Amino acid sequence: NTYDLTNEKIFEDIEPGDYQICVNLKGQPETKCYAVKIDEADAITFKISLKSSKMSVNITSGTAPYRIFVNDEMVLKTRSSSFDVFVNHGDTVKVATDKVCEGELIKSIDFYSNISPYPNPTSGEFKITLPIEEGRIPIEIYDIRGQLISSKIYTIHTGEIELSLNGKNSGLYFAKLILDEPVNFKIIKN
Repeated sequence: NTYDLTNEKIFEDIEPGDYQICVNLKGQPETKCYAVKIDEADAITFKISLKSSKMSVNITSGTAPYRIFVNDEMVLKTRSSSFDVFVNHGDTVKVATDKVCEGELIKSIDFYSNISPYPNPTSGEFKITLPIEEGRIPIEIYDIRGQLISSKIYTIHTGEIELSLNGKNSGLYFAKLILDEPVNFKIIKN
């Protein structure tokens, strides 16, 4: 492309690659050319951790300022690479920079995907850690044949529920947390 320049020219939305810019003054036979390399931008990346209703974010690459959206509503704009955002199960969090070429990251919040009982295997007593500090939750326990052996509403104390398979035979059991989307996991009793 040829441009008439009086002062400056800003080039936007240029694909990464090698380019040559040549400058010629009107009325002068000489042309000066310059090699320009446009590198591909680093994509935004981050590490997160979820606890209770808080998502802690640590941006590992990307250019500040960062804009943070929860369910398409901007909740924070910051230059800090570490910050906390309050979220609920099922929320969608998006982190973007002001540079479109760095992209954006989208995370669906699923507090229940990493729930697991411990100790597992168990000799009888075991616990489940939840991302909820207090409340009540229905839990069903089934044996290996799919027979319901327990159905109770458990009270959550400081993010944990205590359960028991005392008096039950050794073997494989299945627990089902009754949530909007049920969460299932295996328990082995010694």
